[in-house]
Amino acid sequence: MGSHGVLSMPSGISADNIIGAGTSGICFRYPGTNKVIKIPLTDDEEGERCRIEAKVYERIQNLPDRPSSILGYYGRTPYGIELAYASHGSIRQYRKNGGRFPNELLYRWAEQASEAMAFCHTYGILHADINCRNFFIDDSLNLLLADFAGSSIDKEIPLVYYSASHRHPNCRESPLVATVQTEIFAYGSFLYELVTGDAPVTSGSSLEVFPDVTNLILGAVMSGCWNDEFETMNDVRQRIKEEMQALDILCPNVSF
Repeated sequence: MGSHGVLSMPSGISADNIIGAGTSGICFRYPGTNKVIKIPLTDDEEGERCRIEAKVYERIQNLPDRPSSILGYYGRTPYGIELAYASHGSIRQYRKNGGRFPNELLYRWAEQASEAMAFCHTYGILHADINCRNFFIDDSLNLLLADFAGSSIDKEIPLVYYSASHRHPNCRESPLVATVQTEIFAYGSFLYELVTGDAPVTSGSSLEVFPDVTNLILGAVMSGCWNDEFETMNDVRQRIKEEMQALDILCPNVSF
């Protein structure tokens, strides 16, 4: 944020290039490219969230096992961080724009989301705001985990928190908590919204009465996430792959 509350932007970027905005910043697409820049709204808390996001990407950027299911990162600039452009936007944007959700695609996205989260957990990163707003879709209809602004690194307290519909009951007293178990729980709610189009309904500060998922695809995985049946995201991913294999669903880049 520049002086007098004016947002500082690189040359060639204007309000016409805005592709999204959230609590931590505004995203602009560089004209004629597949690259975006995320600029924090202020230099204080939003700026710190953006710096945390850069630290997350920089920790994982050059790791040999970094999966393609995490949004691409190009580095820091004096204005913000540069990221890959996901042409279909978030899952919520894709659905709003009339995107299709065949079962094969739902399974692929469920597996890709679990892969990205499991990888992050391996390297001490807990997203802390898992939902359909923070998974993006590229030209090839692959899912990409993004928006690590305020995430927890090495068990630090996150600067963001899960939506009430995605929040583990253990977080009812303090929402600023992120553990592997809260991540898995949130993933269950993410799956529910991915499949049904709606987040689970809750009247409190956390999700304590679970919707009936008996007849939903991936319903057993959702229920397992909400009932603490999985210890790790790798366990969740394995369950999804077993279900895909049993149904003979083939997805690119998914090995059994």
